[in-house]
Amino acid sequence: MRKRLLLVMAIGAAITGTVVSQGTALAKTSSPQNMSSSKITHTVEVPVEVPIDSKNPEKTITKEIDMTTLTSIWPEDSNMWNTYKTTKPFKITNEFRHKTVTLPAGTVVSGLSDSNGNLNTVNNMSISTKKQKAIFSKLGYNKTISYPVDQENGIAKNKYLRNTAYSYNSREVIPTLPKKTVNAQYDDYPAIINVTADNYLTYHSLKRYGPDGRYGINYAYTSASKIKKFIRTKSSLTYYLDKPMSGVTTKRVRVGKHYRYRVQLTIGKSFGMFEKYNGDPIGTGNTINNNGKPEFYF
Repeated sequence: MRKRLLLVMAIGAAITGTVVSQGTALAKTSSPQNMSSSKITHTVEVPVEVPIDSKNPEKTITKEIDMTTLTSIWPEDSNMWNTYKTTKPFKITNEFRHKTVTLPAGTVVSGLSDSNGNLNTVNNMSISTKKQKAIFSKLGYNKTISYPVDQENGIAKNKYLRNTAYSYNSREVIPTLPKKTVNAQYDDYPAIINVTADNYLTYHSLKRYGPDGRYGINYAYTSASKIKKFIRTKSSLTYYLDKPMSGVTTKRVRVGKHYRYRVQLTIGKSFGMFEKYNGDPIGTGNTINNNGKPEFYF
């Protein structure tokens, strides 16, 4: 199984960012949760003797993935994407520790925590949309993760217990999902989507900074839409958005008295992943279909 199952973590490590999700004014959504009891999802069957081939990457091992919460496939003991509601203010910083932002008590946040209730990283992209703007305006650019200034911060002691489009059983429902392009087999991520703590689907496009992009990469906010209704099962995640959004394929459907814009995420094919410059295999990824067509991956 691919070592970097959660592309969010791969992005965070490569980009040096933070993982925060914030929840002041978490809007109520009509959210039927059809938790199907059938045994998990979609599997891809390929004989084990078939090698991973960079010229035909859509041939890999069998996998079973639960769409109830994609991030739960990460080992539980890492507390990778658990969600918390903080009880006190705390400061976060960028990787250079040049600037800080103070987030208030009551912030809904996710990230990598230790066993003592301290948060080590904060998921910037899943923080509430209003708080994201405040963070990026002060830290200066959109990094996927940031870091609490104080290591002994005690802000990961109270789990966030609401089941929403963003969190289920106190875990983020989906990791950061990159847009799938022809270069996905090389772990290339030109744009990403997230669900935020205030129940927005957001889209961020890649933006390099510094001369010729030499100082690294970050993500520029492109569009967002409020999730008005969602249906979550073991085989699919369906979001009904308030409005269409750029960068994400939506289907206009009628829901009750209103027209909504549907995003339906399901598991697609597994595929081989390789080092871009030498072609060495580095593991496997999984396609995430949107409305039946490949659009994202992790």
